[in-house]
Amino acid sequence: MASIGWVKPGFSRTRVGKAGSRIREKHATNEDWLVLENWRRAHAYILNTFQMRLRSTQKRFGGNVQVAQRHKRFSTIVDKLAREPGMCLERMHDIAGCRAIFSDINSLNKFRELFLDTRAKHKHINSGDDRYNYIEKPKSSGYRGVHDVFETYLESGSGTSWNGLRVEVQFRTRAQHAWATAVETIDLLNGERAKFGEASPKLQRFFAISSELLSNS
Repeated sequence: MASIGWVKPGFSRTRVGKAGSRIREKHATNEDWLVLENWRRAHAYILNTFQMRLRSTQKRFGGNVQVAQRHKRFSTIVDKLAREPGMCLERMHDIAGCRAIFSDINSLNKFRELFLDTRAKHKHINSGDDRYNYIEKPKSSGYRGVHDVFETYLESGSGTSWNGLRVEVQFRTRAQHAWATAVETIDLLNGERAKFGEASPKLQRFFAISSELLSNS
């Protein structure tokens, strides 16, 4: 894939980490904000790389799969740095995110197995463990889905500038996606933070119960 026109990382990972720390501590300089925006925009290239890989798997799979991508907004990155004190900007793995949505869990598992069976040399960060398997171990909010995190490795001369950047690939059923979308919509309309387990107890309980009811869908 030609890399002409894509933004490349313009700062060292150490400098990116320092910018993230200063932004969290509310001591950011103008350059820190520029570092953050460059780092965010640089993830567009690997986001495109992985959504193409998902679509390639979709053709091999042959089933009804909805593929989408999401590039984390500037303000959302800042919020995450503030919300998670241990989060390092240079290791934040969901700035670039792709998603595949399925009719049922069986299709999800078969597609994911096919997606992971590849000759690509990207490092699968959570290979061999279930730390991001939120179907087997749902979040306290009720969120369900399976995430895989990769550290990019591209051998071509035009793509090596992006090596080391991380991307998150999410797998959800339609019911799980509808639930997650409902949570995000409520948060947007009512100013709640149910997605992060910070909404009113009544609303949190509602979403936890509804997630349980949809768990086999």
